[in-house]
Amino acid sequence: ALALQQFLLILPFLLARQHLANGGAQKDLMLALMIGGLVYSVPMLIEIRLSPQLNNWIYGYYQHFFGQSIRAGGFRPVVFLYHGLWVAFFAMTAAVSAFALWRNDKSHNISLLLAAAYLSVVLVLAKSLGALIFAVALVPCVVLLGTVMQIRVAILIGALAVAYPVLKGADLVPQDKLLAQAAAIDPERAASLEFRFDNENTLLERAYLKPVFGWGSWGRNHILDPNTGNILTVTDGRWIILIGIYGWVGYLAEFGLLLLPLLLLWREAVAMREDVVSPFIAPLSLILAVNIFDMLPNATLTPLTWLVVGALTGYAEVLKSQRLKQADTDALKWQSIL
Repeated sequence: ALALQQFLLILPFLLARQHLANGGAQKDLMLALMIGGLVYSVPMLIEIRLSPQLNNWIYGYYQHFFGQSIRAGGFRPVVFLYHGLWVAFFAMTAAVSAFALWRNDKSHNISLLLAAAYLSVVLVLAKSLGALIFAVALVPCVVLLGTVMQIRVAILIGALAVAYPVLKGADLVPQDKLLAQAAAIDPERAASLEFRFDNENTLLERAYLKPVFGWGSWGRNHILDPNTGNILTVTDGRWIILIGIYGWVGYLAEFGLLLLPLLLLWREAVAMREDVVSPFIAPLSLILAVNIFDMLPNATLTPLTWLVVGALTGYAEVLKSQRLKQADTDALKWQSIL
């Protein structure tokens, strides 16, 4: 069952690696993200006004804890996803895509800028501090930086995220300072962050009892009540879920696969002329990097994540093939000259 689950998980990656591997597909993917965000903003605004009820009205149940959708005297939308954090992250992705399309449009179409501004407003209304911080960090990078520099920033963000468990285990994560900063912004968010840190520390200690391949499924990575068998811990971040269930082998396999296209694209972007490389790989790389980073506090690994990973990996392989082919052609020319 786990093998089948893992295969289905990366199926979007395999499809995108095969069918979204050219430069034109990168633009189409970003356009699809923007249009999807514009369409999805309608039910988002309905739930912001009326509270998250669409899943309940249509399917007859609410998919999470309703109390977690109440924020700042209002509601944050959930629509048909697992949690409001997922919706806000998607809104951030759509907004960044719109800004990237506007920046790389030769005529700087005003409709793209208006779409980006509208999606930014929807993101603010979604009331998710993390997604808002990501947007504030990414939009200037997408608008102002070049392709190679954007990929370098993406690698830095992704590498820090992948190294987080090691830093956490070595007590190099400044938890107290992070909690103090969060408390200065919102005491409620600071309490939520402290709760996550406490559970991470407890679960990491248990994971270290079986560090290589983990505890397996069926909740064995959790701390259980010895009398009732009830689960006493909460796994929020994707990284702690992976280490607990699949160990370091599973963690490095998944997060390494997520980080790999960023490294491959940086190598190819540096080796080739910038005008040969599609400019849309840079904003997609940034979106992927912050998605990896967001999987530290949350488990926002979705089929869209794997779709982006597959598209970037396939394009990096195409660039490598073109570079090697050009190198062979140049070598033959030199041989004929000599």
